[in-house]
Amino acid sequence: MPTLIAHHDVKDTQRWLSSPKREEFFGPLGVTNIRTFTDPQNPTRVAVLMDVADLDTTIAALQTAAASDAMGPRRGTGRHHGAPDGTTSHPAWEVVW
Repeated sequence: MPTLIAHHDVKDTQRWLSSPKREEFFGPLGVTNIRTFTDPQNPTRVAVLMDVADLDTTIAALQTAAASDAMGPRRGTGRHHGAPDGTTSHPAWEVVW
């Protein structure tokens, strides 16, 4: 099973860490063993490390409006992740593997 790490910036780190939305979003995709991380030098920079059943499906799902909604507002804005107009034409997560 592939392991994937993805990161992004958040507005409220504690809210992001305590949110149940990760499991709600990733669970149906077959994602397991989700671990969260924060950058010690920039706590609003967060990451998830997870085991994924289908890498292509998970990466595609990370670029959707549902992924954006699950993440909440971006750091420094009242908008959700994605393009400035609220669409998700820009990746919601940066995926590294």
